Amino acid sequence: MDWKWTVTAVLPVISLVLGAWLTQLNDRRRDASQLEREVAAHTLERKRQREERQEGFELAHLADLHSSLADLVSFGIPLCFQRIDDPNAVLPEEWEERNRKVSTLRTLVLDDKTRADVAKLQMRLTQAVDRPMEPDSSRTNPAARGLMVHADQVFEQIAARIREIYKASA
Repeated sequence: MDWKWTVTAVLPVISLVLGAWLTQLNDRRRDASQLEREVAAHTLERKRQREERQEGFELAHLADLHSSLADLVSFGIPLCFQRIDDPNAVLPEEWEERNRKVSTLRTLVLDDKTRADVAKLQMRLTQAVDRPMEPDSSRTNPAARGLMVHADQVFEQIAARIREIYKASA
């Protein structure tokens, strides 16, 4: 048998089969790498979108809480002084509605410390409304002044978180 004829006839066929097989292997590897990159990019995009939605929800919630709490405080402190004349008067339904709204809002996205501070402010304000203050002006009344200082601290905590969200998204 002539080896020369075998080598010249079989070697090109082996090279062709081997080349086709290596090309397919390389294509599979390249496709797998491309798929991994696409999955990673898609996962990263979904994570970014989820974080944006969460921040948007938290931002809207915090702004609503800040507004509702300011409304509650601005309604409650004058109510304390109005009830001095008639401590047994029935509280207006608006007071209960505003208080319920703040109670509902505080349970959603606040951190534990801020949630506790909002609850404490609500409790102090409710106690002040239930037990009217002395007929002093709110500027000189220590209980009212303490209540307003506490309210300012809570407002600052909420505002700080709002600013933090804005900084993170910028």
